[in-house]
Amino acid sequence: MNHQERHTVTGLVILMMVLWGGFILHKAPSFPGSFVGSIIGIIATFFMFIPLLYMFVKRSKRLKDRFTKWMKMSTFLKWHIYAGIIGPILALIHTGHRFDSLVGIVLTLLMLLVVLSGFIGRYLLAQISTGMREKKKLSFNLLEQYESYSKQVKPSFAKNTAAYLPFFFKKMSLAFAGASSEEMTLLKLADSISDVEYSIKMHETVKLWFKRWLKFHIVISIILYIIIIFHIFSEFYFGLRWL
Repeated sequence: MNHQERHTVTGLVILMMVLWGGFILHKAPSFPGSFVGSIIGIIATFFMFIPLLYMFVKRSKRLKDRFTKWMKMSTFLKWHIYAGIIGPILALIHTGHRFDSLVGIVLTLLMLLVVLSGFIGRYLLAQISTGMREKKKLSFNLLEQYESYSKQVKPSFAKNTAAYLPFFFKKMSLAFAGASSEEMTLLKLADSISDVEYSIKMHETVKLWFKRWLKFHIVISIILYIIIIFHIFSEFYFGLRWL
């Protein structure tokens, strides 16, 4: 997603949270069962099941091969993101801020949790991917410079004796030993490479935690869909009150 699309999605998430907080000032107990309220609920359900379809298509090679013939997965991902936020916004309007039943409360809280976990996870993934690419590029450039300078420098006793000292004391040790500027530059490059490699490892650790976060997002999404299906079944079972 580009910068403008990220701003749009962020705005929709903020709108969703504002609508949810509206129950403090507004309640319409009869609206969910009215004709208009039911139509909004049906449209909300349609939007909310698009992410479920995306999940099946993404994880099934057979479905993906057929689906990508008429839509790219990147385009479908955008549908997944927008539908995954617009659906809950319409669902909140459908509730009329009536949170009397346990099913309604659990459904609303899970819906908000799924959207927020997906939004945060998607934002973190974009940041991790961008940061990782930049750091790997920097590491490659530093290694090239290190290889270039290492050909000009011969191992010395002073350098070996300073091998296990912190960077500042290494620099002082080499300076007092009359080290050349190439040796000093090589030391700085080695220290920079060490920092970048450590940063890359930290990124990989964060990426591992993100995968766990993604599993959490999928699990609560499945629970949400089960409760939605139960909610739809109960509405049909007890009758549509506006008929």
